[in-house]
Amino acid sequence: MGDFLGVCLTWIGQTPLAACRIPNSDRLLAASIAGALWLAAAAPVHGQEYPAKPVRIIVPLAPGGMADQLSRVVAQKVTPTAKQPVLVENRTGGGGIIGAEAAAKTAPDGYTLFAGFHATQAILPHLTKLPYDPVKDFDPVILMATIPNVLVVHPTVPAKSVKELVALARLRRGDLTYASQGVGSSGHIAGELFRLTIKADIVHVPYKGAAPALQDLIGGHVMMLFEAGEVSVHDFDTSRPRIRFRRNGEAVELQCDFIAGCDGFHGVCRPSIPAGALSVFERVYPFGWLGILVEAATPEQETVYAWHERGFGFFNRRSPALTRHFLQVAPDEDIENWPDDRIWSELRVRLATDDGWKLVQGPVLNKNITEMRSFVVEPMRYGRLYLAGDAAHIVPPTGAKGLNLAVADVRVLAPALAAFFASGRIEFLDAYSATCLKRVWRVEHFSWWMTSMLHRFPDDDVFQQRLQRSQLDYVVNSRAAGATLAENYVGLPWNDKG
Repeated sequence: MGDFLGVCLTWIGQTPLAACRIPNSDRLLAASIAGALWLAAAAPVHGQEYPAKPVRIIVPLAPGGMADQLSRVVAQKVTPTAKQPVLVENRTGGGGIIGAEAAAKTAPDGYTLFAGFHATQAILPHLTKLPYDPVKDFDPVILMATIPNVLVVHPTVPAKSVKELVALARLRRGDLTYASQGVGSSGHIAGELFRLTIKADIVHVPYKGAAPALQDLIGGHVMMLFEAGEVSVHDFDTSRPRIRFRRNGEAVELQCDFIAGCDGFHGVCRPSIPAGALSVFERVYPFGWLGILVEAATPEQETVYAWHERGFGFFNRRSPALTRHFLQVAPDEDIENWPDDRIWSELRVRLATDDGWKLVQGPVLNKNITEMRSFVVEPMRYGRLYLAGDAAHIVPPTGAKGLNLAVADVRVLAPALAAFFASGRIEFLDAYSATCLKRVWRVEHFSWWMTSMLHRFPDDDVFQQRLQRSQLDYVVNSRAAGATLAENYVGLPWNDKG
């Protein structure tokens, strides 16, 4: 079953594999050429043509897994164009920590790439002290792939459906084991969420990658695995939906009770629904956000939103040592037109205040431009396929509600599934879309309202600017307006109707 009850971790259920370079003065470029990923230096290295010697990609997982396979495809395609060997080096252990540390400590000469993934760059920093900094030690180059997870079991497990598996796990507490490609991996997170949801003891067995985990699953040494690639969904308009995927080149098919489509805006689930079955509501905004992540210590913990006649500005402290800033720019803006000095100059203008607050500068660790859109599909269900999170809706980031809204979907879907498997009750699943959409549209309105109040639009005139300033003054000075903003921003209250 696709990311079964792992819906609140949809963005984790997709396995991002980011090729990262060791920082140096040379900016690597990434582009797509004939379906391959091409990595090249924008400037010579030590006065030489780049690359002047072999390039290596460090993969922190065992050979045969998806990170390894993707890296080898990149190496194979890039080598002829680069006219230098591109070599894949597997440095396994510690759930990816050993490989990440090796990459981080490599000489910053532009000849080492790192196939980082969700565990090394996002999850493990919250679980343990690391011998590397996932932000400061790497520059992201390109997103190589997003890969959904599915739950697979060994044929000897006496369960032919998720409902039977849940019953078996509760009966044989502590006897069922599940494999993952390492501690902190998406398979580990999905397994733990599954365990907590069904309130049963299943034992986690971590491996040094997906390939050895699969080998032990096939051998019957572990019973379950949350891992797959090349996923497609079928027959979800029947009582027996199916998921197909490939593992080590072999086609596998799963029969499911339900499919949770938690694979994000660009995933496979929503596009698999027949044309015309969904109503799409979308608004694309005529601007984007240029964002930078900065190494800067600042005492302020508040988030600053700024309206300015030159466009929106934003400040947020991510941690005591990191800050995040955004500037409104044209949606087709070329980031190369924004060197660091220009960004800081514009931020000082847009975030200027009369209360003594000062912008703290620091090294820019990362910069990117984000498109802005509002997007909703109705209904959030087709047959036994249930869409959740970004697969069903997108909000502009002004309201900071994307993750909150995805969790809200899960809070409705998880108990609905639990009720079905416990007693066969279907009414909560039938009400899933209608229940979720009430909150979705409230959040969409709030995010649109925040965006419209704080951004300059191409057709703005003085009248529109006065309306924006009036609205801002009201929000700042009215206790009632401030309370309404706070309720929507922090998160609407929960109730039985979503």
